[in-house]
Amino acid sequence: MSIFAEDFDGDGDDDLVVANLMSDSVSILLNNGYGIFAEAIDYAVGDGPISVFAADLDSDSDNDLAVANNYSDNVSILFNLTVTEPSGFAAAVDYPVGIYPSSVYSGDLDGDGDKDLAVTNSDDDDVSILTNNGDGTFATAVDYAVNDYPVSVCGADFDDDGDKDLAVANNGSNNVSILPNHGDATFEGVVDYGVGSGPKSVFTTDLNGDFDYDLAVANSDSDNLAILLNNGDGTFATADYVSVGDYPVSVCGADLDNDIDRDLAVANYYSNTVSVITNSGDATFEGVVDYGVGTGPRSVFTCDLDRDGDYDLAVANSDSDDISVLLNNGDATFATAVSYPAGDSPYSVYGGDIDGDGDKDLVVANYSLDSVSVLINHGDATFEGVVDYGVGTGPRAVCLTDLNGDSVYDIVTANSLSDDVSILLNLSDEPAYDCELRGDFNRNGQFDILDIDDFIDYLFRGGPPPACEEEVDVDESGQIDILDIDYMVDYLFRGGPEPIPCP
Repeated sequence: MSIFAEDFDGDGDDDLVVANLMSDSVSILLNNGYGIFAEAIDYAVGDGPISVFAADLDSDSDNDLAVANNYSDNVSILFNLTVTEPSGFAAAVDYPVGIYPSSVYSGDLDGDGDKDLAVTNSDDDDVSILTNNGDGTFATAVDYAVNDYPVSVCGADFDDDGDKDLAVANNGSNNVSILPNHGDATFEGVVDYGVGSGPKSVFTTDLNGDFDYDLAVANSDSDNLAILLNNGDGTFATADYVSVGDYPVSVCGADLDNDIDRDLAVANYYSNTVSVITNSGDATFEGVVDYGVGTGPRSVFTCDLDRDGDYDLAVANSDSDDISVLLNNGDATFATAVSYPAGDSPYSVYGGDIDGDGDKDLVVANYSLDSVSVLINHGDATFEGVVDYGVGTGPRAVCLTDLNGDSVYDIVTANSLSDDVSILLNLSDEPAYDCELRGDFNRNGQFDILDIDDFIDYLFRGGPPPACEEEVDVDESGQIDILDIDYMVDYLFRGGPEPIPCP
């Protein structure tokens, strides 16, 4: 089950789409503009939908859907009918792919300006490429062999030739496959790079400050992280390994020691610790320090909780039913964890300014209690007076997004056992945001390194999108990409030009 937020009906607010694994459908929840949603509309797709991606597939300026169907070995395309029939989708058109598709990714792979598809097929050990004919119909899938049991795919220009290449994590063969794009969505010359045992996900960012895309892979079975540095041409150096705790299940990155590069924090489920790994600036990660947290940590999140300008940590501990808060001393060393009770089996934690007072609060999805815990920050990273709100059955994921356009965060949970989504509308009376300079991604009234980190989260790690893309298009290129990050880094740290005023 997965959830995706996007403006489907063109009215300026975020609607929701949910992939329903057991009912072979997707649910569309249209936002009435106040964070109150119309009754869910279900659209039939293939058998066992497990992954959904929203993109403008037919080039008519609204967002369509691509759904990977785990059990029927196909991808369903649902066209948005906003132009001709507001708030509706056409019946699904199915395209066959390989066996047991597990994830779908959309991007312009052949350089013709429309969105193509890449799908990992776990039981076929390959990736299906479906090129778009320009109208949302797709050519017959072309399969490219990778390795054993691919589970995760991401796209980036690894070889700096202007097109999107692919990286695939192969859980069964303990490696990552790099598929170099020839510019026309053909991917010959696949190269495999060994990583640790049991890679569950791959993500890409610039780890050594040379402005190309490197890779980091979390390996649950070998208790380490694999770091693969890009040679600048889309080939990668042999993986370096960083040992962490027992069974790493969640990794996040941020500049924890205030030296401009990206450090890592990893939640280790069986050892009840968080490993903090500081980057020396060249993607060598030395001085791993483990900090005790609660029992069974499943999720780690980083943000500035005490408003001192550095990144702190929050960890959801599913077996001790609490949240651990670890405050950063400013140099990537952390104070002893302080625990705050949450509900039963907290699976996911997320931070954002819930009450509009300028600091980061926390929300937690409690899997066994069917609730969300809201922890209001007093401004100094103390969280008293936890309030629980009932949601659907078995919430596994929680996110924050502005659903009704009032510039405050509302809460969305994906409920895995009741096959629904819960919406909790924020009643805060925070004033509307007044943008001054482009680049204030987190809308806190300042342009600083925290905005760069949020930008990287959005581009490379599936983080929340900006409230308004035009506000963060700092180089006025018309697209949101790594060049905007370069512009922001130049301004903040190299004396580059100031971003222009907001539109």
